Formats: sequence, C-alpha cells, structure tokens
Amino acid sequence: MLRYKIQLGMNGLRDGRAGAVGVVERLEKLEAYLARWRDFDFHSDLTQHPKRGFQSYRMQHTSDGSILYRVYKSFKDAVVFSPPSMIRGVEKHIWITPLNRFDKVCALASDATQDLLVVAERTNMESSKLHFLSLRQSGEPHLDAAGSIMLSPTPGVCCYRDSTSELAVWDWREGEILWRLKLGKRVNYTIIDSSHLALASEVFGNHARIEIYRIPSSRDAVDIEGVPPKPICALQLPVPAHSKEGSIFLSSVSCNAPCATTTFSEEPFTLDPDHAVLAINFSILTRSPRYEHQYVLLVPLRTIRKEIRHALACDAEKPSIAVPWEDWGWGAVVLPLPSMDSLRERPSVPQCMPASDSLGSHEDLHPEPLGHRYMLLRPSPDGAISLEGGVVLEAMLLDFSQHHTTDNRPSTTSIVSEFANTKADQVFPPSVFETRLSYRATLGRISISSSVLPRVSQIVLQPDGFTAIYMHSVLRPKFLTYYV
Repeated sequence: MLRYKIQLGMNGLRDGRAGAVGVVERLEKLEAYLARWRDFDFHSDLTQHPKRGFQSYRMQHTSDGSILYRVYKSFKDAVVFSPPSMIRGVEKHIWITPLNRFDKVCALASDATQDLLVVAERTNMESSKLHFLSLRQSGEPHLDAAGSIMLSPTPGVCCYRDSTSELAVWDWREGEILWRLKLGKRVNYTIIDSSHLALASEVFGNHARIEIYRIPSSRDAVDIEGVPPKPICALQLPVPAHSKEGSIFLSSVSCNAPCATTTFSEEPFTLDPDHAVLAINFSILTRSPRYEHQYVLLVPLRTIRKEIRHALACDAEKPSIAVPWEDWGWGAVVLPLPSMDSLRERPSVPQCMPASDSLGSHEDLHPEPLGHRYMLLRPSPDGAISLEGGVVLEAMLLDFSQHHTTDNRPSTTSIVSEFANTKADQVFPPSVFETRLSYRATLGRISISSSVLPRVSQIVLQPDGFTAIYMHSVLRPKFLTYYV
C-alpha cells in the first residue's frame, strides 16, 4: 500500500473509488499506466462521425476529456465523444442529441461524468433558457436537474450586449445562482476548482492580470444583493518591454481538473486536481516585420493557491493589489506554441471554439491542459512516413505532476522552443521566458493513415491518453485516440 501511495503522489494521481480493485491489482495497473505514458506506448482507436452529408461542425473541449461538438446544416445535433480506456475498463461512447426541438441554440456544454448536456436556448433578445439533459437518455431532461432555468443573459458564457455583459455560475441541481459578476469588457474565464474561478481580460498591457474569485458553495453564502464580488487575489501578467513593437491578445483561459470519480466506471486511480495547471493562450502580433506567434502561460494551481493564502492572510479591508509578475512568475512558465497552419491542407478547416468562449468566433481549438499534462503537436520535420504509409506527426507531452522549483533560474524553455521552431521575440524581456518551475518533457510520434497531410484541428488530452481531431474532407471528422 505504501509503494502504491508513493507512486500516486509522485505522478500527480490519487486513489480512485474504494473497492474498485485490490491494492495489488491497482499497483500493477498503475505501473503499466506510468510506463506507457513514459515510453509513449499507446493503443490506438479510430472513430468517425457517424452521419454523412454536407455539414459543418463546432467543437470544444470538456473538463473530463470528452469532445463536444455541434453539427449544423443537414443535421442539427449535439455530439459527445468519450474515448476508450483499458485502465478504467470502458469502451468508447458516442452520444447524439437532436437539437431540432430548440428554437435557437446559442451555447452548449457537457460533462460525461455527470451524464449531463447543457443547452442554452435564446428565447428572445433579452433572455435565454437553460436545459439540462441526459446524455444516456438521448436528450431527455436530467433527473437530477431542478428543471429548465429562465435567465438573462446566458450564464456560464459571456453575452456581449453593449457594456451590460454578465458572468454567472449556477448550481444546476438546485436551480439557483451561486455567483454573478457584471462585466464592462470582454474577458476569458475558467473554473479552476469547486471553489474558485479565474478571469482575465483579452488584451495584455501594463494592467493585464489574472483575477481569482471565490465561488460560494450555496446561495446562502452569496454576497449581499447588489454588491459586486471582489477578487480575493490578482496576479499581474508579464508586461511587454516594447509595447510599440506589437500587440498582445489573450486567446483563451483553461483549467481542466477532472473529478476523482466518474459515473461510468470504477477507476482504480485518477488525476489529482491539486496538481492541475492553468493555461493562458495568447498571441503576439508585431508590425515590422509583420508576424504572429502563439504562446502559452502555464501556471500550476499550487502557485495560485499559494498567492491566495497570502492574500487571505493580509488585511481584508485593503483593496486587492495585483501581485507583480516578478514576485510570482518564477512559479509559472511561458512557452512558444508550434504553428498549426502547416498541419492543414487548405483553409476550409472546420470551425472550432474554445471551451471558455462557447459563442466564440475563434477558428481553432487552443491546446488545453488536462490535470497536470499539456501537449503540443507539429508535423514531423523530416517528412517521415509510417510503415503503414501514414503521415507521421510529432507530439511533445509536458508533465507538471511534480512541478517543484529549483534554487536558481535556469531557462527550461529551450527544448520547447526548439520543438516549436521559434525564438523568443523582443516584445517581452528575456527574463519572462525563464522559470524556476520544473517539468518533464516527453517526445513521441503518432501516425495518421493518410497519403496527404491531414487537416488536424487539435489534440485533446484525456486521463488515459489523447485524441487527435482531423478531417480529410468537410463531410466527416475523425477522432484518432491513443490510450493506455
């Protein structure tokens, strides 16, 4: 038992449901699980969208590693794909929920572990209705839900009407609002755990920061009506050294820390939410020469919780002052992202949207973490072809499960910069790209059965592997899942 618990703690995992399997069997499964991730040795499974016809798709991540996408044109469906897992002993699932009964669907969300699909229906210009449906019951009302909720504007997503935008968090089982914030500008946000939410504006600058808010556990704990909630902690984002050299835009904020248990399986172990990381994707656009580079700021939740504890220990009556980047940035890391353009054959890529902006206009799914893992993808630089004649892509897996800090400030981003084939730009000072955060990088290859380079939309992490979303035509998306 001691060896099993030590291995869990060292690898960002925790024990699953009691009695799922015996300790000896759990240890064997754990060692096999860790070996496959370490050696990049996975089983593979190919899944295609089950319906034919000319359609378009909008895809988004879910916090449990499933993939939710909406089908337009000839069919109007919400589809949730949950990949297989040998460790958990589950087969893949595809749930298809018709949306024809709803007048105007403005947003979707799902959580397969709770058998839940949320449909936001616009009823008029001023209000919307939330429907809580069961995936396994083909879209019937969820038995645990309080029922449909009328609201204005839509909660869980930012609805932008002049300056009256509002972000709200609801308890879908009780049918009550837990937290509400009026917004005067467009923001990105994510729930980082059951008690906290992170919010950031879209444009970097001298005042750009991450704000952490507390989410009450019940309606009784909500602040006095009419009194806006205040952030309990604010972290300043890196300040550009030469603002005239370019513009910096935040693309998405995400943190997927899955629950310890699921509805569908008896897991011997699962990802530990305490080891999860927050990802902030942003773009740097320079004017001369004109180019765009994608970056990600990865922040372990342990770093955020440390600053929360420090803020709570200070005088609560004083206004919240953002912690300067120089005081906390050593516990995070800024990394360049490989360009996805070379993974696409032509511009007719299926439209995708990040989970933090369900009404969004983004064409690409930005890479998102799952627990303590984050993955990058690029074409094989040597143009390698697999033994089966497929196209080879390279993936880099970043593991922050131990994320301890070193005593000095070595630049640990060089291996990722080489993988991304990019150099640190001049918009930020060089110190921004240095870190004391330790992480493990594993390089591996995946093969896609295709004679031409497929249009890869994104790679999505799951607890037991990852899925590459790609298309050969606009007719049917394909999901190539690698799992332990």
